[in-house]
Amino acid sequence: MAQTHQTDAPDPRRWITLAIVLIGFMMILIDTTVVNVSIPTIINDLHATLSQIEWVISGYSLSFAALLITFGRLGDMYGRKRFFILGLTLFGAASLLCGEATTPGFLIAARLVQGVGGAIISPTVLSIISSTFKGRERATAFGLFGAVTGVAVALGPVLGGYFTTYYTWRWIFRINIPVAIIGIILSVLYVQESKDTHKQKLDISGMLTSALASLFLVFGLIEGATYGWWHQIAGQPFSVGSYTWPTTASLSIIPFTFLFGVAFLALFLYIQSVKTKNNSGAAINFNLLQLKSFRYGLIAIAIIALGEFSSLFTLPIFLQSVRGLTALQTGLGTLPLAFAAMIAAPTSAYLVNKIGSKRVVTTGITIEFFGLFLFSFLKYNSTYLSLVPAYIVLGLGIGLAVAQNTQVTLSEINPREAGAASGVLNTIRQLGTAFGIAIVGAVLTSRLAVVLPQQINTINGLPQSAKTAIITAANASGVSAEGTAPQITVASTPPAAIAQNPIALAAYKKQEQTIGTEVQTAVSKSLTDAIDKGIRTGAVFVLVGAFLSLLIPNIKHEKDPEKEVAIAGH
Repeated sequence: MAQTHQTDAPDPRRWITLAIVLIGFMMILIDTTVVNVSIPTIINDLHATLSQIEWVISGYSLSFAALLITFGRLGDMYGRKRFFILGLTLFGAASLLCGEATTPGFLIAARLVQGVGGAIISPTVLSIISSTFKGRERATAFGLFGAVTGVAVALGPVLGGYFTTYYTWRWIFRINIPVAIIGIILSVLYVQESKDTHKQKLDISGMLTSALASLFLVFGLIEGATYGWWHQIAGQPFSVGSYTWPTTASLSIIPFTFLFGVAFLALFLYIQSVKTKNNSGAAINFNLLQLKSFRYGLIAIAIIALGEFSSLFTLPIFLQSVRGLTALQTGLGTLPLAFAAMIAAPTSAYLVNKIGSKRVVTTGITIEFFGLFLFSFLKYNSTYLSLVPAYIVLGLGIGLAVAQNTQVTLSEINPREAGAASGVLNTIRQLGTAFGIAIVGAVLTSRLAVVLPQQINTINGLPQSAKTAIITAANASGVSAEGTAPQITVASTPPAAIAQNPIALAAYKKQEQTIGTEVQTAVSKSLTDAIDKGIRTGAVFVLVGAFLSLLIPNIKHEKDPEKEVAIAGH
């Protein structure tokens, strides 16, 4: 790849450059998981609904994925250092806005901008490493890149839990600001500019159609329970700006969002097909799909991403809202998963030489399924210790599967196509994560809407108005930071005849306390049941991914430094 600084001597500041770009990359990776343990607190503080919190998480992945390939090419064309600094600036500014958000809508918008910043940073990091290091040093650089990925996965939940418990959830975003500022200053001083002198084309039409397809489909999945999957829910008309969906319409807006999503997806695929045939700069080069390893690897990665994060999204809700753990305890609770993954990841490289990458990937994905399967036996009185084996099994599966799945998917890619192929792979993974959270969230809210009324209606002595209030509140958010059900009393004051009789008054108070306990138990059982079904849905996706991974060719690992950029897709 042609650079603007062609010299035979290596850059003497290359290891400082590596440290700078890896810190920036770690920052955006941490923000993919740091929010999860803060979900109940954010819901409580901003009076948000569960669907709004899904947007906080999915919106970041969605904007990240939609612009990843485009900004990767822009960085190659106009300067990787320049775009790395631009990405840090935008990410830091968006983090400031996230930390100051006072409404769910404001936080969602700021997270979307954060995703744009991440989409600028991620591909420039890969390109800067690739252009700065050569030969064996490149393999070492990308090895450190992989280590940073593992550390970020472990740090995200812990940092999120620490700041949420001892300070405020807002600091999970504010901490990015000094990191971004330091990164910008050091980049100006130490990072050398580089760019690709080969002429490249931007696929604007592909970017727009893929973004619109993703937006409409994710919107339908997240908001289906709010506006009605088919028929419009009374009192819940969709509105944006001055436009309001007609209240007289029998159909909800959701079927139309799915229709538009499918239409834009079909248009995107058609555009990519035509541009590939004409060699006119397609975002996804369909010729690469002729490689079985790339084709089936991408499919497996997409489906696994749909289910892999089902437990990481829902378990913080269970641990805090049902079991009453703090955000920090919830974050620390993910450490068994992180440690297991960090042990399994280097082991996977050894196993590839023995049994081949496909077998390692399939084995890892299958172990992931069993980890999620263990989580699916969740009960409302399950303790954290009972979940540790599932965390460990899931971590072992992720450690074996993820890095090698990336490696085998890109193993047959020509080094000249490695950057574009890595961009496609990362885009697919981010979109899979966004869709996975949306699907699991839809399962959770739909199941909660069915089970909670059944549980609440079995409580004797609870006024119907109180039952309706509980069901409405729980279906909207499902959780609270304190992990308690709404405080319900039989009446504001006892009747006069009871108030004047000490024995009757004591019985009244006891009944009130009993009903409150029954309400808490009913909400906890319903929420646990809904979370359980969400995790099972994720497990099904992972199992399908395990079967699809059998189609990937069983390629032995090759120590080719020029292909190490491909491995960096994770």
